[in-house]
Amino acid sequence: MGKLRKFSKCVANYESTRNLRLIRTFILISIFAIPAHPAFAKPFCSLRDPVTQIDALFPGYTSYKSVTKEVSADKASAIQHKFFADLRLHSKEIGKHTIYYVYQASTQIGLVHVRTERGPWGLVEIAWAMTPEGKIKDYRFQRCRGGPCGMAESHLNRQFFKGLDFEDLSDLYTEDKSVDPTKISLPLGEESMTETLIASARKTVALTSILWLTSDED
Repeated sequence: MGKLRKFSKCVANYESTRNLRLIRTFILISIFAIPAHPAFAKPFCSLRDPVTQIDALFPGYTSYKSVTKEVSADKASAIQHKFFADLRLHSKEIGKHTIYYVYQASTQIGLVHVRTERGPWGLVEIAWAMTPEGKIKDYRFQRCRGGPCGMAESHLNRQFFKGLDFEDLSDLYTEDKSVDPTKISLPLGEESMTETLIASARKTVALTSILWLTSDED
């Protein structure tokens, strides 16, 4: 009788282990079997809390309108070669972009474009505020990890970028396309974070100009 109980217990344990393995296998198959939906193919950045974040970038604004635009590789390439011949963009940077048009009463006072860059400790999301003419006004980190984030977002560093356009940002590079430290007058933080910010600002101004020039808002 004791042997029968042990045998029954072994069978139950085997069935439990077997069921657990089947469940794990099913979960893994389900994960890898999920189709690559277009929404995940080329993700684009947007503001997580538009009201709060736009208010920080444009104090006293009264309204905003978000417009998602999709720029084809051909359109971006044509405009890029015409206006920004030396700027190199990754293929994943072409696609859907959300631009936030910011208003004071009925007057447009600027726009916001969120960019994702690879930083020293992972991905960095930066909300860039620009004037209607396409110059940097301000920026805020939407996502940033690591020690340099606080210094890089300081008032002095944000002031360094204020008023810069594409040509100004391009002048911060040497002939070999690296950031010229002699032209950086403020402690932007770790060198890699400095490069991340300047590269992000430059690409943001370029891409926003591309969207602006092809905008239905004109």
